[in-house]
Amino acid sequence: MNKTPKRILITGLNGTLAPALADALNTVGLTVIGWDRSRYPTDNFATVEQFWSEHQPDACCHLGMGSPNWAGQLATMCHRYELPLLFTSTAMVFDASSDGPYQTTSPANPQDDYGRMKLASEQAVVSACPDALIARIGWQIHDRRGGNHMFEALSQQMEQNGKVTASETWIPATSLMSDTAETLMALLLQGQRGLFHLDSNAVASLNFAEIVKRLNNKLNAGWKIDVDQSYRHDQRLLDARVVMPRLSCRL
Repeated sequence: MNKTPKRILITGLNGTLAPALADALNTVGLTVIGWDRSRYPTDNFATVEQFWSEHQPDACCHLGMGSPNWAGQLATMCHRYELPLLFTSTAMVFDASSDGPYQTTSPANPQDDYGRMKLASEQAVVSACPDALIARIGWQIHDRRGGNHMFEALSQQMEQNGKVTASETWIPATSLMSDTAETLMALLLQGQRGLFHLDSNAVASLNFAEIVKRLNNKLNAGWKIDVDQSYRHDQRLLDARVVMPRLSCRL
C-alpha cells in the first residue's frame, strides 16, 4: 500500500467535491476512473467485483453518496487487493447537543439521517479495511454557483427569502473546496491511514455571520444579511496533524 497509486477510482464525480479532487489528481499526472451508476449499480457486490476486473484501479476515493453497504463493499475490494482507500465523512457525526471543538477521539452522536448514515459508513469501511483513510470534513465553500456548498445554499436562500440569515453563535467546520481537495490528495498520496479531521476554521475561527459577510464581500454576492443567534454550536474539527490554510486568511 506504500506504492504511489496511478489509476484512482473516484465515486461521486457528478457531485461537488469529487470533481475538485479529480482535478487535483489530474494536475499531478494521475488517472481518474469514475464510477458510472447506470452501468454499475451500487449495493451489488458482484457489480463491484466486475468494476474491479474491468478497470483495475489501484486506489479508491469514495466521495459519492451511498449506503454503508456500498462503502463496505468498496472497502472489501481495497482490503482484498491491498489498495489505498479514502472515505470522506462529515462533521455532522457530531450533533449540537454536545458542543465542540471535536477531536478524532470525541464520541460521535449523530441525530439526523445524514450523520447516522455517514457514521455507519465509517464503521463499515473500518470493519472491511482497517487501513483505510477516513477524512471528516465540514461545509465546503466554492466560488461558483451549482452544487452542494455554502455559496449555492446562501444564494438560494437570498433568492427565496430576500435575505440571508446567519447565526453569530455558530462556529461551523468549513473550508474552501480547493483547499479540501488538495489536503485530501496529500493525505492519500502520503499513504496516511486512520481517522482525520479537516477544517480550515479550527484555528483563528470565524462565526457563521462573519463568514457570510466576508464571503458576500469577496464574491460581490449582493446579499442582505440578517444576523441572529438562531443556532448555537461550536462545530470545529480539531486535528494537529492536518495543516490547512486558515479560513480567516482565505476570506
